[in-house]
Amino acid sequence: FNIPAPQPDCRHPVVEPDVVLVPLLGFDRLGRRLGYGGGYYDRTLCELRRRRGTHGSPRRMNERDSFGPVGPLSERLLAAQPPRYATVPLLVCGVAFDCQEVDEIPTEGFDQPLDCVLLENDLKLFSPELADKFQ
Repeated sequence: FNIPAPQPDCRHPVVEPDVVLVPLLGFDRLGRRLGYGGGYYDRTLCELRRRRGTHGSPRRMNERDSFGPVGPLSERLLAAQPPRYATVPLLVCGVAFDCQEVDEIPTEGFDQPLDCVLLENDLKLFSPELADKFQ
């Protein structure tokens, strides 16, 4: 995809986001997403959540929450610093249009759930903890 990435010898601080905006092809009412098939977001989200102590999600969709290692460069970058915000959960927000919602997305053990989806005219919340904050 020709996406810029840090060089393997990069010594800059690792970014530990509080929010990750995730592209998708489709999503369902349970916060499951259909991505583009490479598993890059799932692996990265799993590792970011692991570093914050949430192991995949506060509400795992399946028993397994990882399907293999993050790439070698990402692994080195993520391991370069200890997590700074271990008590703050990562917010994973899909970005979509209403028409991308489907009845059901099939999932496997490595798929990472969304906490919410930002739509053109709405915000759908899937995490009960997040929904409580918007009450």
